Amino acid sequence: MPENTTHERTMQVLQQINEGQRQLEQYVTEQNMQLVEHIYNQVWGTRIISEIKLVPAEIRGIEIEEASDRLQAYISDIPDAEDIEFKSTLNVQEPKIGFVMRSANTESLRAALNDLKTHLAKYQGVNLIRDSMDKGSTELVFNLKPGADTLGVNLREVSKQVKQAYFGQEVQRIAKPGGDVRVKVRYSKQERESIDTLARLNIRTKDGREIPLMSIVDIEERPGVQRIYRRDGAKIASLHAEYAGDDQYSLMQEIHHEFIPQWKKRHPEVQFGRGDRGSDEESFIATVLRLEGLALLVSYMLMAIAFRSYMQPFLILSAIPFAFLGAVTGHLLHGATFTMFSMLGILAAAGVVINDNLVLVDAINRLREKGLSAFEAVIAAGKLRFRTIVLTSLTTLIGLLPMLWAQSIQAKFLVPMVVSLAYGVLFATIITLLFVPCLYLASFDVKKLWQRFYLSEYYPLRNHQ
Repeated sequence: MPENTTHERTMQVLQQINEGQRQLEQYVTEQNMQLVEHIYNQVWGTRIISEIKLVPAEIRGIEIEEASDRLQAYISDIPDAEDIEFKSTLNVQEPKIGFVMRSANTESLRAALNDLKTHLAKYQGVNLIRDSMDKGSTELVFNLKPGADTLGVNLREVSKQVKQAYFGQEVQRIAKPGGDVRVKVRYSKQERESIDTLARLNIRTKDGREIPLMSIVDIEERPGVQRIYRRDGAKIASLHAEYAGDDQYSLMQEIHHEFIPQWKKRHPEVQFGRGDRGSDEESFIATVLRLEGLALLVSYMLMAIAFRSYMQPFLILSAIPFAFLGAVTGHLLHGATFTMFSMLGILAAAGVVINDNLVLVDAINRLREKGLSAFEAVIAAGKLRFRTIVLTSLTTLIGLLPMLWAQSIQAKFLVPMVVSLAYGVLFATIITLLFVPCLYLASFDVKKLWQRFYLSEYYPLRNHQ
């Protein structure tokens, strides 16, 4: 709460928080679930801290994020609060809705923020709307009146003398053992605490005349900014909010496609960007995809050199999309949320898939070198490497089962990665044993057709057994 908040108002806010906690406990009780072990409230001046200790996750019956969303909705908004923060994890948690704006003009930033805040407040479920420009105190802006410069004063000199009157001007420094004593002249404490003192303040010109301040300047009162953030030389401001609804994706799509284009037309000086949890995940996924693409390219080049073929590396890499399909299916079956850890699980599954396909294709090539036909080599390699491929996948899957079924809170955040890895390996193993051999035979037939119809005069067709 602001520093000048009365004790009565602080206690009213605490009662509002307690009422929200009571409604949350009532909801949990009606659903025959357990959630709260005890509640601890603390007030330090104008700062309110409320901690809720939850029962163990194994008997909780409600996800901690859902409980946090409901608590935010029950408490509702606290309009005069400087900052409100809900933490449902020990990690740094970005708000569900976040936007970042940048401009060289502070007033343009403030107008753009207020426009967006007004629009967000219309959506049901959006609460705790706050921005980085909310916390400044009121400031006074001096503007010279027309003709004031003919008196030999400028805005810089006026500001300097006003500062001297309120903060003091050093007139003497007395040397003493242990340090100098600085003597400053300024208004008394009572005069410094009153804005009315400005009406009696005189400004001294260069020729020694004294002119009343109010006769040469216009004073404008406007909301100030406590802290100005900059990035690449431009001022930036952020707007954050929480959302307690069920379909945040549709909400963000509506904001971006219906409101933001019109908002940009009204505020052409302001650049727009995202600053919520979704933007961090999208940035992470984009980075992972770029690095994975580079890794696949390097893998393809190495396998092309090893197998002396441009086609066979594609056969080996062909099962990776099915690993992704398996990961998505696993998330649907377990009701898990697709997160950044899910992407890491897919990458790990891709490594297992490539290893299985390498073993199979290498066995086919070795049998082909011994004189077997393509069809015979595929059948023989499948029998020869079946046990190796299946055991590799089964041991990986069995090793992941304890974590897949774990209910402890420490293992919850790893479940999406485990689901991706387990189901990705399971699906890709089936593809390796059935789909890759078929692709090998198909590629062999394509090669024969190529030789027969296009390269026969340069490369006579060989008899293949």
